[in-house]
Amino acid sequence: MVDPRIALCLTELEKKTSELYIKMAEKTNIHYASLIMKFIGYDSLKHSLVFSEIAKTYGLREESVNNNVCVNILGTFFNDAIKLLDGLLKEANEKGVLDEEDLRKILPKLVSYENGVGEEYFVGFVASVFSQSHEEPSIAVKKVLKLIYEDEERHSNLVKEILSKIKG
Repeated sequence: MVDPRIALCLTELEKKTSELYIKMAEKTNIHYASLIMKFIGYDSLKHSLVFSEIAKTYGLREESVNNNVCVNILGTFFNDAIKLLDGLLKEANEKGVLDEEDLRKILPKLVSYENGVGEEYFVGFVASVFSQSHEEPSIAVKKVLKLIYEDEERHSNLVKEILSKIKG
């Protein structure tokens, strides 16, 4: 069976993802990029809240995990994702305004995060593992995980869309 604390680890990743996108949206003066990044940021916040609720169905609270526990459960994936998100957040915070050049540097990293190393791959993996688990979770949990997975695909496509517009 999958360690249900995985939901709390994903809660933390989604919170950091949300924080990054919202910060970037606030720091850019490119309206369409800002709007899309806010959408993704608030979507990620929603995911964070949903993963927290999933954890509660297993009787877990956020204090049940820390970074070390998440690294034990998820391996280097978790650590790599946190480092990437923290690094990008630091980079965004150091800038007064994120212009097109800044976004051209940062957004490809987010495409990579959303596509492979990041949320999309892992949420898909979690949905698969939960659905194959002998102790079947509720139909609602499966449905929500599938919807989050679909959201992650949409996030990747939206970031690519921003990139294509600013590369013009």
